[in-house]
Amino acid sequence: MAPQTQITQELSPDVLFEPLPKEGQEKREQLWLHAARCCDLPDPYCSEPDWVMSYHASHGSARPVLMLFEHGNAIILAQENMANDQPVFVSPESSWLYDRPLLGADPIPLFFRAVDLIEKRFGKSQMPPIILGGIWPHHPLSNELLFNLGHMFSFYLYTQGKQCAASLEGGIDGFLSRRSPNFRAKLKKAVRKAREAGVSYERVSPASEADVDKTFGRMLTVETQSWKGHEDNGLLHPLAGNFYKELLQRQAKRGTGRVIFARHENTDIGFIFGGLTGVIYRGQQFSYDLNWKAFSIGNTLQYEQILWLCEEGALRYDMGPISGPKMGYKAHWTELIFPLESWILRR
Repeated sequence: MAPQTQITQELSPDVLFEPLPKEGQEKREQLWLHAARCCDLPDPYCSEPDWVMSYHASHGSARPVLMLFEHGNAIILAQENMANDQPVFVSPESSWLYDRPLLGADPIPLFFRAVDLIEKRFGKSQMPPIILGGIWPHHPLSNELLFNLGHMFSFYLYTQGKQCAASLEGGIDGFLSRRSPNFRAKLKKAVRKAREAGVSYERVSPASEADVDKTFGRMLTVETQSWKGHEDNGLLHPLAGNFYKELLQRQAKRGTGRVIFARHENTDIGFIFGGLTGVIYRGQQFSYDLNWKAFSIGNTLQYEQILWLCEEGALRYDMGPISGPKMGYKAHWTELIFPLESWILRR
């Protein structure tokens, strides 16, 4: 408890409303990571500092941030302006809103403190709305928020969706046992067809800045030959590219990045990558050369990644949103669904 109290005292309210200083960054992230791993989250990786701070660095590093830590709990909110220039406090990863900014076993008392600080800065009658992402509807914390804050705020639903995941209990055999016979037959055929065509797979876990530069360069080369590249999408989009490279750099520091390249005759023809938090893996991106579409390289890469994860003892593979364009394929790979919402709180 002592280090947490010390950090809370070092980070004064005035500093907390400024762009994040580099001083104390490692200590803040240690407390943040501890708080994130002390609570149930529908998409845990996306509430941890690697994901959130990669977004912050690539999309809005000049934003003022309110960050508080106390008794194993954490509050992380970023200040932005809405279309009408009205200020709003929001989960720092404010595009997809997968991250929950209230973390720890009991973050509500700390949230009251955050509200006091915001009111002192803006005035009670001018308090900006707060957008909370990463809300798991009907979870005990969600019910506690409504019960404890209902007298202070009006609650509005902002966004909703579903995150999907696959259990890796029982290793690769356990995973396959939870797939349909038709899926297993098609996957077995795709793996054999790719192998007979001379496709091999290389596992990479970047551990240095040089590793990241080399790995990300290879990923970009594959992307130029993919459907995403043809549409200037995926890693080739500047914001997305900056975000995922920043994420890969952070993973390299913790040793949590997992990248696999599909190769043919010493040429990369596909890649898949994501990161680990404990025994949970969160997939990020995969892509392949369109010239290899008939060989189901995307599916074989997924299979190879699951093989690797099972060898390492991972117990769950999170695949992110299952609703929306081009997301339907995930239904064949997953069996766990986690509803995810974001709420607007107005005084």
